Amino acid sequence: MRKLVAVWMLGLVVGVVPQAFAYEDNEMPPGIEKFTRGVVNIAVGAPEEVITHTIGATTEYGEDTLGGFVGSAAGGMFIGLFWGVARVGSGIVDFFTFPIPFNDNQPLVEPDHHI
Repeated sequence: MRKLVAVWMLGLVVGVVPQAFAYEDNEMPPGIEKFTRGVVNIAVGAPEEVITHTIGATTEYGEDTLGGFVGSAAGGMFIGLFWGVARVGSGIVDFFTFPIPFNDNQPLVEPDHHI
């Protein structure tokens, strides 16, 4: 485990430090943006998606009856849980691969994050 952490930290230093020195005028290197996007998506991805989809479903479909409200809230929670897992997975990929540019560092799940 120590070797894995050491290799990952070496990759961090080798991958980010040259990028950070290449930019001027407070411009953020793409690897740093990808790293922060990954941390945010891991930390708040699942609850954020569950809340967003539950509120969206209940306001769009569940305003007529109590049954409609409960059904749309349950459906929104289920869909939010699915997208939360996808967002956390995207965050894990971004977190571990931020020194390696691929796909122009575009996020795997759109939008980057709701926050």
